[in-house]
Amino acid sequence: LTPAERARVSMTAPPPSRRSVTPTASSEAEQGDRLAAEGDDEGALGLYRRALGLVGPSPGEGVDPSALRASLHVRIGEAKLRQGRTREAVAAFEKALGPAPTQHEVDRVLKLLLSMYMGERDHRSAASVQARLLDRVSSTEERVVALLSFARSWLHDASEPLRARALLEEARALAPREPEVLRALLELAERDRRADDIVELRKLLAELEEDPVRRAAALLELGRELVSVLRREDDALDVLEAALEAHPSELEPLVLLAQVLADRQEWSELEGAYHRMLDRLPRVEPAEVHRSVEAEIARRLGNLLRDHLEDQAGALSAFERAVSAEPGDLETRRAAAELARSLGEHRRALGHAQFVAERAPREPKDVRRLFDLLMKCELVERACHVAEVLVVLERADERQRALLEAHRDDVRRPVEELPPDAWERMWLEEQLPVARMFEAAGEALYAGLVELWRRQGGAESVGELLRRPLPRVHVDESSTVAFRALRTQAPTTLIGGPALRGRSLEELSFLAGYHLATELPAHRPVFLRRGLDELSACFLAMVREVMPEAPAPEALAAQVAIVGAALEAKLDDEARHALDVAFIELDERGGQIDLGAWAEAAERSALAAGLLLSGDLRVACALLELLPVGLPRERRLELLLGVALSEAYGDLRLRMSGAPG
Repeated sequence: LTPAERARVSMTAPPPSRRSVTPTASSEAEQGDRLAAEGDDEGALGLYRRALGLVGPSPGEGVDPSALRASLHVRIGEAKLRQGRTREAVAAFEKALGPAPTQHEVDRVLKLLLSMYMGERDHRSAASVQARLLDRVSSTEERVVALLSFARSWLHDASEPLRARALLEEARALAPREPEVLRALLELAERDRRADDIVELRKLLAELEEDPVRRAAALLELGRELVSVLRREDDALDVLEAALEAHPSELEPLVLLAQVLADRQEWSELEGAYHRMLDRLPRVEPAEVHRSVEAEIARRLGNLLRDHLEDQAGALSAFERAVSAEPGDLETRRAAAELARSLGEHRRALGHAQFVAERAPREPKDVRRLFDLLMKCELVERACHVAEVLVVLERADERQRALLEAHRDDVRRPVEELPPDAWERMWLEEQLPVARMFEAAGEALYAGLVELWRRQGGAESVGELLRRPLPRVHVDESSTVAFRALRTQAPTTLIGGPALRGRSLEELSFLAGYHLATELPAHRPVFLRRGLDELSACFLAMVREVMPEAPAPEALAAQVAIVGAALEAKLDDEARHALDVAFIELDERGGQIDLGAWAEAAERSALAAGLLLSGDLRVACALLELLPVGLPRERRLELLLGVALSEAYGDLRLRMSGAPG
């Protein structure tokens, strides 16, 4: 045909109608699916029934007739279910299971049947369907999931806790550590108030928690309930031990465990618990937490051994372990001093009593304990210094006054210069790393501070006013201050009238010694600072010299940069090495820094130098008001008394007196 003829035919021949095509089961089913999708369930049912009548006895259209019949029954059941004709839907679904449906159709039908039976509360039929579904599951994991799902349905939809529990126990037998199964069992146990099961399941669930902090918290919560609500102390002890094992740095479980054992007076068991905790310490991090936990447990162990187990030697060792972890714990040191003294170990007691008295110099009981121990150890020279402190405190008794009177002629003025290790001895031990950092960088720090003052307008212009070069020490009788360091290009001190007129040799010696200490490169930034910001800038600049990537607060960044530039320009290799060593020492001690405490340590060293040169504590106390603006008088007095009580002061005083040995 030509193109024109073909066009003519296509225009005149009628299109084939549906009725002209021989219907098949598949085509009728497809038409039914379209009607169902459009919401015409009744029309769809007619087509599905027609399709059933067209299914032949043998395979055709590429489809197994049995599978096709099953699929059509499923479609009929779904349509009737949408119409609310539940019983007819169930009948259709049951028919679908007869003619060898596909695996997919079986699963689909069984789930639909299960949903309907549960809705109609036909529990017998629902259980039968569930059993058929479970028989079709091959893997353990899938079976556990199915059992859990069915159990929840029985519990929440059908209020059948016994059926739910049976399914959950079966799931637990297959997967004993599956959290979801255990949580569902716990829900049932709490509903039925089965206390034993509740405790067991909560402990299991807590132990399955991967995060040790959350695991310990869950066990602690259970332990609290066992103690306060359920009154099951034996179970509580096991649970609390598990909490401590999970997270040894969390001490709350230990507190509760100790309370239970103390109430039961099971002291040996409590001792064992403390020792187990000490054995777990290697797992505790970081270092500062490790020390804190060790100190707390050792203190508790010491109290237990002393107060309940009558093991004084063991208690002393425990207390000393505590103060080794936290040296500043004065109460534990007091306890250690008393125990050592009662055991006749006076030298051992003296170390603790010395530490306490230096840091609590206004506590007469602590000072008297130190005096008694020094006398027992035949350290009479040092005992005299302690007696002087008691006189200043107006708490001296006849024995202390008699000792001072007897040794009045033994007091020697210094005839030797300060020994090379004097400043190290006068710094408190805990401040040594910081002191060594400032000592290493002292001269460079001063140059940085001078530049900082210049840029911020903080330098003093005394030299310009006098119109002559400013000397290292400038005397100005009109000044109302005894002396003060000036913020000038070169280290300079102004000496005023109160230090020039009517002063005894002892008074001048004290002021000179104090001034000498303020001139030390390590101390100079402390005595010239205005607030802690400048001191912080110095410290951060030193840290950055060792660790360039160390951050600095935005508010201090400019100051740190100025001081840091001076360090970079002026530090030599020897100073850099000393700075590195001191920083490493600080880091090994935990890296904690309290610049306020360092400022007090520098003040204490200056007071110590003045007292060493003067040799008279009462004179030194009387001159505190003349010192440059800084700490309040009462705090200075405490520091000064601490110096007088210290072993370092007694030793240096003896060495500078020229006494043999």
